[in-house]
Amino acid sequence: MTLVNFIVKEKGLEEQLTSEVIRKMENNLEKTRIELIQKRGSNETKLKMLDDEILRLLQETKGSLVDDESLIKTL
Repeated sequence: MTLVNFIVKEKGLEEQLTSEVIRKMENNLEKTRIELIQKRGSNETKLKMLDDEILRLLQETKGSLVDDESLIKTL
């Protein structure tokens, strides 16, 4: 049985095809690519968490921003 997903965009198909070609030709490159994609996702999550933390600290700070040690450390 063959299932064709017509919802997939051109960019997604391009990435899948590239992944298959690389996997066939250079398996190590594909592993490195996957690791980099995972690291990027992890870094984006950490960045979002830090942004949220900074905004929270800025909202909670009373008085001078320079005097708030936790805000300075987070920045």
